[in-house]
Amino acid sequence: MQAIEEHIKRINTKLQLLLKERRTLQKEVDRQGKIIAELGVTKLKDGKEIENLAQQVLLLKASSSQLNEADRNALDKHIGNYIKELDKCISLLAK
Repeated sequence: MQAIEEHIKRINTKLQLLLKERRTLQKEVDRQGKIIAELGVTKLKDGKEIENLAQQVLLLKASSSQLNEADRNALDKHIGNYIKELDKCISLLAK
């Protein structure tokens, strides 16, 4: 009978250690999840900033007359997109 009780105590001790380790790992998973979410937000902000800077570079090249054919096509594409967006806004305002 004594051996069974000791065996149960060892199992209980191991179970308590496993539960403690699980809680620790869950906290780590939660912390890593928060970091991933923050990095996702940072990535979106950085992507928008890169896009804005690329547009500024294109406009600076256009203003200094240093556009090559590819830059000229990119500028035409951006201007076309702006015109489409303006047309959509005007049509929505007209309704």
